[in-house]
Amino acid sequence: MENRRPKVSIIIPSLNVISYIAECLESAINQTLKDIEIICVDAGSTDGTLEVINSYAANDNRIKLIVSEKKSYGYQMNMAMDVAAGEYIGIIESDDYVKLDMYEALYKIAKENGLDFIKSDFYRFTSKEDGSINSAYHNIAWQSKYYNKVIKPLEERIAFRFIMNTWSGIYRNEFIKGNSIRHNETPGASFQDNGFWFQTFTLAERAYFLDKAYYMNRRDNPNSSVFSKEKVYCICEEYDYIRSFLQKNNCLDKLKFLFSYICYQNYKFNLNRIAEEYKLEFLEKCSADFRKMRDNGELDYSLFGKAEWEILLSIIDNPKEYYEKAIVQKRELIEKITGYKNVIIYGVGMVGKRILSELTYVAKPVNVICFAVSDKKGNPEEFKGVPIYGINDLTHHAEDAAIVVATTEQYHNEIISTLEKLNFKNIILVSEFGQNEEYHYAALSMEDYPKELSQWYYKSTGLILNLENPKSFNEKIQWLKLNDDNALKRELLDKYESRKWVADRIGDKYLVPLLGVWDKFNDIDFEKLPDSFVLKTTHGREFNIFVADKNDIEEFDKYSVKRRIEEWLSKDYVFYFGFQTEYRGIKPRIIAEPMIGNKVKEDNYKFLCFNGEPKYIIVDTKKDAYADCRRDIFDLDWRHQPYEIKYPKADSIPDQPVHLEEMTEIAKKLCEGFKFIRIDLFDTKEKVLFNEVKFSIGSGVEYFKQMSFANQLGSLINIKASEMKG
Repeated sequence: MENRRPKVSIIIPSLNVISYIAECLESAINQTLKDIEIICVDAGSTDGTLEVINSYAANDNRIKLIVSEKKSYGYQMNMAMDVAAGEYIGIIESDDYVKLDMYEALYKIAKENGLDFIKSDFYRFTSKEDGSINSAYHNIAWQSKYYNKVIKPLEERIAFRFIMNTWSGIYRNEFIKGNSIRHNETPGASFQDNGFWFQTFTLAERAYFLDKAYYMNRRDNPNSSVFSKEKVYCICEEYDYIRSFLQKNNCLDKLKFLFSYICYQNYKFNLNRIAEEYKLEFLEKCSADFRKMRDNGELDYSLFGKAEWEILLSIIDNPKEYYEKAIVQKRELIEKITGYKNVIIYGVGMVGKRILSELTYVAKPVNVICFAVSDKKGNPEEFKGVPIYGINDLTHHAEDAAIVVATTEQYHNEIISTLEKLNFKNIILVSEFGQNEEYHYAALSMEDYPKELSQWYYKSTGLILNLENPKSFNEKIQWLKLNDDNALKRELLDKYESRKWVADRIGDKYLVPLLGVWDKFNDIDFEKLPDSFVLKTTHGREFNIFVADKNDIEEFDKYSVKRRIEEWLSKDYVFYFGFQTEYRGIKPRIIAEPMIGNKVKEDNYKFLCFNGEPKYIIVDTKKDAYADCRRDIFDLDWRHQPYEIKYPKADSIPDQPVHLEEMTEIAKKLCEGFKFIRIDLFDTKEKVLFNEVKFSIGSGVEYFKQMSFANQLGSLINIKASEMKG
């Protein structure tokens, strides 16, 4: 019986955690799953931790103690995993504890489903003076549809956006050892869990996320590594380690956009965490690392929010200037709220979440008691354990709390008026980084456009823009922005007004049926719409919401959709992503169209047309799959081209569409008279439908893997010498 293989090996790494180790061990030894082993790996504690572990080991032969000669979390974890005998391996950080039925519940599901790993939800908590705790429930997955089923993270890449931790689950021992999954053995506790997490998510064939919480994650240990303000570059070393792993396993090209985005999020976390005197130095390292990623085509704008993207480009371009603007802004905010017992953050969007993150690791603790929103409907109950309330429910804090207005600046006046009516006294405004740049562009005269456009192009690509003698495709797109703007382009980019022009040229049988057009979201009668439809705003690209089933409350939350639509309607798309002057003056409206066979993004064929002639066809597949879009390029005879623009090619070549010849003729009729235009058409197998047109695809900054192809496409845009001089 004693030689039987344990079901789970529980690893507990420790170093000087005398205040917490007993609670941690108690939760391990009292598991309802008795057939376990507990491997304690201590890195030479001097505060009595070792003695506590030894006392428990003397009374429980399931406990094994290993003393590491290195103070390295990664080294400790690798030592323990090397000797772990259990079918599955679990991890408890030594200042945390787990519920007593955790490993029995996880092991049962893991065995029933043959899982490589299983993760569950968890609690974060802090202790009170009376011994009780404040705890907050955290969902590890984004939506309920990702819970309680087997998935392969590499195919369901949204899983890479789930909360990153290594301890709220168990891992199959043979999966870990068979794939040589190791922790990075850098000194101390230096974010080595990031690399382990990345390896398991990349290599797992069968993963599972459980919508129950068992793990208790402490957030008030002053000796936790996240509070070590001197560890400046450990996060950089960890992401170098992850990059090497991805390259070794031929996964970097597939995961480059995810890798760069997750790297950005953790670099940003590190920037907030480290001491003030190291921030500029670290920003310079960020600038160098992300400049390489940008120049290698590893950044995807679509994964970032607009403000996030502006922040990243600013760091790449001029880290010192960013430091002086953003970091000093944070310091000034902290100075303003110092002395207030309570702080309320008004706004739970990207700005509000950023402010919460920045206030988490300041020298003097800031008591953020809640988020405030104008309307509680459609908002979650909490974010990262901080509750969310309607502002009308917080008037009892009107005098004792500082209220930080953390929204886009266009709403500041309205919010200030509301707060003053409710008698809030201590109002502090926060600017959204990147917003001022958009306002700056809008105030420019036409004479300033070439200089500003050149600067934006350099920040986005790292390349010098030659407007006097443009050669590449992207350079000529920039030239066309400045010199080929006309009313017809605006008409065609307007998703409502374009319908008449298209019908006149090719007939209205090619139009997607129109379900309605509205000036305001509140004018939409959803009862009259079918169960599935697409909502679009008429004045910009990618302002689309695909509704597969309006009766599915999780998929279609009317209040959150309203917020998104109204936010889009307020945007001037001319300066939303670089200079796209052809969008100037388009009236923002909302239209609804039916879904096209529920595969609207898969059956879309994009014809690149030059001087009135279609030349190439772009096919994007897996566009609905998060960070996994594939792009293939064909000539008009459906010969597959060896080139890549931004995205890698599909694993298998897309089939030729049924109506290729008809679509080519339609594209030819629609592109007449334009130096460059992209005509997007649907092939539903039954018929062809017009989708939309584009003139500045990717705003003229998409990455070409082969520069020769960029120049080849550029040569097809015919700009006369006389026009250049003009």
